[in-house]
Amino acid sequence: SFAAPWVGAPVGGGSGGSGGSLAAGDRRRALRWWASWDEEADEQLTRFLEGALLPEAGIDPDRAPVSRWWRAASAMAVRAPTAEEVEEAGLEDLVDHSVASLRARVRVLGAFNRALCQALPLVHTGYGDALPPFTLGARLSLLRPRVLRSTKASALEAALALSASKVDMLPVTLNR
Repeated sequence: SFAAPWVGAPVGGGSGGSGGSLAAGDRRRALRWWASWDEEADEQLTRFLEGALLPEAGIDPDRAPVSRWWRAASAMAVRAPTAEEVEEAGLEDLVDHSVASLRARVRVLGAFNRALCQALPLVHTGYGDALPPFTLGARLSLLRPRVLRSTKASALEAALALSASKVDMLPVTLNR
């Protein structure tokens, strides 16, 4: 359960109903909040998360897959970028968002990356530039700015592990 940036009430728990249902007015505010995040803002938040917030919390996202460190990260303090960070790292799109909005979006990105981490090694990611995107990999390529480095690294490691050969290699020398 967390405080949603568009209302004061918690989301994802509570009594009655479906637990996460929203009233009509809250639904409209939630959709407006969701629409306020575009690809560039998500890319900037991902950079800010990996470059500042996670290291401040003592979490090295490059050392383990997101599924191992996300629980600690979801409890970490989220803050707005400083003026220096905005200027140095190009985080201009984050300035318009409240800390509650940043915190909620960090959790959304984390949940997305945790789910993606499990499925990405099984997805054919070729034809990423095809329009319209006709493979799941092409559709995921459109979400590239929202994928954390550790998710990408975990997928690569899993794919390499699946393709590893157990047979002895025979050395071959080619003369050119």
